[in-house]
Amino acid sequence: SASLVGSEMCIETEVTIHGNFVSLSRREFQILGLFASHPSEALPCDFLHNAIWPHPDMEHGIEEVIGQVESLKKKLRLETLDANCRIIEENTQRGPGYRFAVSAK
Repeated sequence: SASLVGSEMCIETEVTIHGNFVSLSRREFQILGLFASHPSEALPCDFLHNAIWPHPDMEHGIEEVIGQVESLKKKLRLETLDANCRIIEENTQRGPGYRFAVSAK
């Protein structure tokens, strides 16, 4: 769904976990898409930032990614839902990052 907020377009997307709809921002949805397309691969924050933000901010980019991923983790609640996947913080050769770990159940 889309709504106009001030002069800015706000796009919300939804995912379903165990039959429950979870509303995500456009960036959260894009990050989740990158995680899903790179399962079990550690993705550096700068990679995520460059892939998603149209005009990457080199000074604050990592902080923006961390904020979006933390918000995504809270909304998805994977740890509390006993899901077979997790978003795990991980140090990479290029600095802080995250890995979308999927385990067989």
